[in-house]
Amino acid sequence: MIEGKFKIPNDLDLYKTLTCGQAFRWGLYENENFKYAKLDKDGFIYGIVYGNFLGLKQEKNYLFYKSSSQMFYIPQLRTYLNINDFLNFYFKFDKDITELYKIMEKDEILKNALIHRGIRILRQEPFETAITFIFSAQNTVHNISKCVYLLAKKFSESLIFPDAKFISKLNSDELKHLPVRFENRIITAIEFSKIVLNGFDLYGLRNLTYEEAHQKLISIKGIGRKIADCILLFSLDFDNAFPIDVHIKNVVFKLYKNYLNLKKTKTLTDNTYKMIGNFFRKKYGNWAGWIQEYLYALSRTPDII
Repeated sequence: MIEGKFKIPNDLDLYKTLTCGQAFRWGLYENENFKYAKLDKDGFIYGIVYGNFLGLKQEKNYLFYKSSSQMFYIPQLRTYLNINDFLNFYFKFDKDITELYKIMEKDEILKNALIHRGIRILRQEPFETAITFIFSAQNTVHNISKCVYLLAKKFSESLIFPDAKFISKLNSDELKHLPVRFENRIITAIEFSKIVLNGFDLYGLRNLTYEEAHQKLISIKGIGRKIADCILLFSLDFDNAFPIDVHIKNVVFKLYKNYLNLKKTKTLTDNTYKMIGNFFRKKYGNWAGWIQEYLYALSRTPDII
């Protein structure tokens, strides 16, 4: 293992960022088991990211790391990054989060979310992100993390996430042990892998506009608006993507009813989804997706919402 430390160049709360619902491979790996969001006795949290095993611990303005490799291959960039450049890339330290704090401090609604300072949007591997969020439909964080762990375990003893070629050759019976809410999620994951294998340029979506990239994803059977937005926000640099699930819907209806002419319904219609997303994109631009993550954290904070 390669060990070292990295000076954090911009605000970060490591634990909140890795366990806020955007990534599902961070926790404790021991005795052939995975415990999501758990730390080891020394305070490290471990993940398998971009094909490498990586342990991280934050102490004030430093990240201490243990890595299985010095180099990380980034498919969307088609290049390798050393560990320092990778940490800058993965945690999006090129974005100055203090600019977001200034916006939130002046906003009567968002200023309450500043108790969650340090949450950053990650740049995750796009194919893994897509499969992960396909499994996420009406599922719990712990079940999603278990799905990803069991799928990786089936592929490799090193728990590297499988590629499209491997998943495309599976049948649904081989994955029936995964704790998904609906069996069609497994079928969608297999079919999506076949589409990628047959030439769908997932990584190339980052070169399109948000509207173009979103439309290409939702044109694939089984990929809805929310899953598409998760893929775009958490792996392809579309910081204006605004995923909306039941938590976000409820917090928006409660906090923004004076700004949006919305009728509260049990289900989230396409028109309402688009209206909410467009509102946040217009108001907050390329911070919209980050604000979504802070609203999500706020929605899960007792006595605030």
